[in-house]
Amino acid sequence: MNKVAITECKRYDSKKLREAILETIANSDFPTLEGKTVLLKTNILSDSSPDKHITTNPSFVKELATICKERGASTVYIGDSPALPGHSFKGEGCKIAEVCRETESQWADFSKKTVSKHIWQNIEVPIAAIVFDVDVVITVPKMKTHQLMYTTGAVKNMFGIIPGLNKSPMHLKARSPENFAKFLLSLYDARTPDYAIMDGIIAMEGAGPANGTPRQVGYIIGSKCGIAVDFAQATIMGYDPMDIPILNQAKKRDKNADDIEYTILNAKDCVIDDFRRIAVKKKNLVSSLILPFFTRYFDRKRASKRQEPIFIHDRCRKCKKCVDICPAKALSLDSGKIQLKEEKCIRCYCCHEMCPFDAIKID
Repeated sequence: MNKVAITECKRYDSKKLREAILETIANSDFPTLEGKTVLLKTNILSDSSPDKHITTNPSFVKELATICKERGASTVYIGDSPALPGHSFKGEGCKIAEVCRETESQWADFSKKTVSKHIWQNIEVPIAAIVFDVDVVITVPKMKTHQLMYTTGAVKNMFGIIPGLNKSPMHLKARSPENFAKFLLSLYDARTPDYAIMDGIIAMEGAGPANGTPRQVGYIIGSKCGIAVDFAQATIMGYDPMDIPILNQAKKRDKNADDIEYTILNAKDCVIDDFRRIAVKKKNLVSSLILPFFTRYFDRKRASKRQEPIFIHDRCRKCKKCVDICPAKALSLDSGKIQLKEEKCIRCYCCHEMCPFDAIKID
C-alpha cells in the first residue's frame, strides 16, 4: 500500500510552503538523503514566466531544494528538457535558474550526456544520463490538465528525461492515448523516481498543459509512488481515475496500483466539482475489443476521429514553434499562415502545447 500525503497550502509564501512540504514528506515515505546526490526533475514545458503557472513554481522548487540540502544531500541538481529547449537552455525565464543560484544547486543539462534504452515495443530512446548517475530522483510535476492524456502528472513528467526534440517522434510510435500511456509507463519504469511531490497550489484547468487557466487548488501531493500521486490528482480534479489512460494502463499492469493510504487528507474529500476538465471520450465495444488486434491501422483511424487543432491566425506571430515540434510534419507556414495537412495530423496536440500565443485551439 502506498502512502499519499495531501497537504493544504494556499499560497507560495516561503514559510507556509516550507511547513506544508515538510508535513507532506513526513507522512509519505520520503527517502533518506544523507550523503546522496539528488535530482529534482521539475516540470518545465516551456521557459515561461511563473505567473503563467505552466511550470513547477520556482518558490516551490526553492523550498524543496533547501530541505533536501538540510537533510544531508551532498549535491542537488535541478533540471528538465522542454520539447523546444533553445540554445543553452537553463530555465532562466521560469526562474528555475535563479533557484539554482540561490540554493547553490546545480543545473542539470539533460542534453549534455544521454544513454540509449529500449523500452515499450523495443523503441530505442535517448535518456538523460544524469537520472542514472544520481542516487535519488524526485519528480516535481505541476497539477494540470492535458489535451491528449486528460491530466499530466508524476508519470508524464518523466517524459522530460528524453531531451528536446527527441520527444515528439514518440507520438508517431505510440499514436493513441492508450499506447502513449504504455510508452510513458515503460519510460517511467526505465528510471522510476524515488519520490514524487506535486505542486498543486495553483493548478491549470481547461486547455492544459500550456494554454489553460490558472486556478487556485491549494494542495501539495507527495508519495514515494508517482502513480499514486497521479491517482490522487485525478480524483481531486473530479475525474474517474480509470478514464485517465496512464492510470487505466497502470491498473491493468498492477491490480493494486490504486491501493492507497491517505495519511493526511483523503483525495475523495478534496474533489473540485467545477474543475474544468478535458472531456473524456469513451470507447465503444468495437474500439475496446476489436481494434486492439489491428493496432497500427486503427491508431490512425482513431486519431482521425479526434478533433484536429484549430488555428487562430489573428493571434499567430509566426514563430513556427508548432511547425518545428510537429512529429508528423503536418504543419507548414505558407502565405503568412500556418497550414495543416489534415491527412497527416495524428492529433497529438504537441502544436497546442508549444504555442506561446494561445493561437491554437482544440474544440
